[in-house]
Amino acid sequence: MPITIKGLPRGNLILTGAQLQTGYTPVTRTAGEAPPLSATGVLLEEILARAGRSQGDFSSIITTAGDGYSVEIPGPVLRTRDILLAYRVNGKAQPPRTIIPGERARYWSKSLAALELIAPETITFPRADRIIFLEALMENLEALPVPLLLERCGIRESPFVRLRSADSLEKNEKFKNFSSGCILFTGGKKEIPLFTGPALPRGMRVKGLLTVQIEGTVILSLKGLSLKTGQSRPALGEVLGEAGAAAGSPWVLTAPGGQTQTLSPEEAFRGSLGLNPQGQPELSWTSADLPVRTRLWQIEIDQKF
Repeated sequence: MPITIKGLPRGNLILTGAQLQTGYTPVTRTAGEAPPLSATGVLLEEILARAGRSQGDFSSIITTAGDGYSVEIPGPVLRTRDILLAYRVNGKAQPPRTIIPGERARYWSKSLAALELIAPETITFPRADRIIFLEALMENLEALPVPLLLERCGIRESPFVRLRSADSLEKNEKFKNFSSGCILFTGGKKEIPLFTGPALPRGMRVKGLLTVQIEGTVILSLKGLSLKTGQSRPALGEVLGEAGAAAGSPWVLTAPGGQTQTLSPEEAFRGSLGLNPQGQPELSWTSADLPVRTRLWQIEIDQKF
């Protein structure tokens, strides 16, 4: 299967397996764990250098396998790691695949079909102006298919979706791939949010899901936030910061039944957010020196200000 490299100044570069093996310098690297594997192939940096570019010129690279599986290699990895387009693994010929020595296998792709070079600022997301809570979306559900999630949130198609996990993984996923998955809670007491799907390869799954961002909407898991911070009731300001929301704005709270209430920036700063005994998001704050508690579906910036 030929490999198409997209995003070069002079147009796409198409390489066959034979061209990889005869047109570039062969390199062998050891990668992976338990046990490590020995891979032989071509460094992506050499291919890009012949086109007048370098891995560090790009904000990320999206690799796509022949079955449609895709993964984004982020900028920090591009700037610090070799990326090997391997055609031989442990002495055996293989369809071309990406292997990144010293990096987690979640960034690797088998049966490589394409690499898309993403220029800086090509994939951008605005500051969040709406936060919807995953636990409210999943009330009484064992699993939440992404199409149902999009319908419930009133979200339309967008080129990319940004996924973040409690262990600091951040990846941009193509909307089509994201739409084929689902979200569920797993682990002891089902406390770990997981993005998965029967047709998704293991490398596309995100365990400990923290946020999903589509345009200005962020879907945030309080269980995922608790995994990251160790706090069961973080301050609302911390939740807003984790979602990448603008500070200093009034916020409109919406309860599951549709009731709304506006919080001033000062009230929002004093609020704390957690899960009630039924596992649903609940905000606590003080209004006129009186304690207030309310269940939450979402919070969004008050557009009147």
